[in-house]
Amino acid sequence: DAIGRVVINIGNFRRNTTYLLKYDLHHDPHFTPEEAKRGQVTLRLRVEYDDVRKAVEMSFQAPPKCIINCKTQKSFHILKYLKRGPIDLDRASMDSIQVYTSELMSFWLRVCHFLDIMFEVFLWRGRIKVSETRTIWFPIHSLALFMAALICVEHPHLIGPITLLSFSWMLITIDFHNSRHPNPWKRPLMALKYNLGLLLGRSLAAPPHIVPYQGLEEGKKRDQLDEWRGKRINTLIAETAKFFGEIGKINSTKTVNLGFFASEERISWRQALVSSALDVPHMLLKTVCKTARVYVRFINWDGFAANS
Repeated sequence: DAIGRVVINIGNFRRNTTYLLKYDLHHDPHFTPEEAKRGQVTLRLRVEYDDVRKAVEMSFQAPPKCIINCKTQKSFHILKYLKRGPIDLDRASMDSIQVYTSELMSFWLRVCHFLDIMFEVFLWRGRIKVSETRTIWFPIHSLALFMAALICVEHPHLIGPITLLSFSWMLITIDFHNSRHPNPWKRPLMALKYNLGLLLGRSLAAPPHIVPYQGLEEGKKRDQLDEWRGKRINTLIAETAKFFGEIGKINSTKTVNLGFFASEERISWRQALVSSALDVPHMLLKTVCKTARVYVRFINWDGFAANS
């Protein structure tokens, strides 16, 4: 019987390198990571391939579909649980709708985090690290935005190229910061290494040596900081909406539901939907979540997962 499951992203591993890994087993996605733990599993993993250029090119393609046959019904259920989890997200049910709704609502904090960053850019906040213990004030993104705005005003015909250049600028900036995450297991492959792999057919970087629990606590603090920045803008939007609601003297029959912004429980779909009408909202949430997931992974330089 299956006691838990774990999802392993093989894109984080270097070729021809042996890893000794420990993962926490989880079960129910409704629970928090601490509540869903079911012990640990120890794995020895090694990913082998010879052609680096071919491996990089395969990351831009959809992964192949694998068909696994089972002899017994019990083996099928265990395999389905390990592959898809305890909830069948392809079947319309209250549990699947709740999972898709929670995932969709989680993207709101990402939007708030982006808005927080844009506020810093507009306020000319930014520092550059010049040593291990020293930083200097240099808002390079604010300066780039200011120069782009001046060029657009003087030369309106360049608005299109500058817009496309701004997308490249944002993607490179995201890759720059994510590739320097304190936790080495959360660092995506740098864009420079992608290009070198395509041009030279081999990797010039030596395999890194990762000690146990390297950057674990620092990575948690950075993730908590990013989450706090998103919640800060979330609170600002909620308070602003409440303020305008009070000014407009909205009565109880026309009160705006602010639970989307202020509550972690979000919207209770259990009281809003009936069992006979689950197919339409299920398919709608599934399509929206898949589309949003692709764009989020594309922005975070997780190409293989985005193609899947």
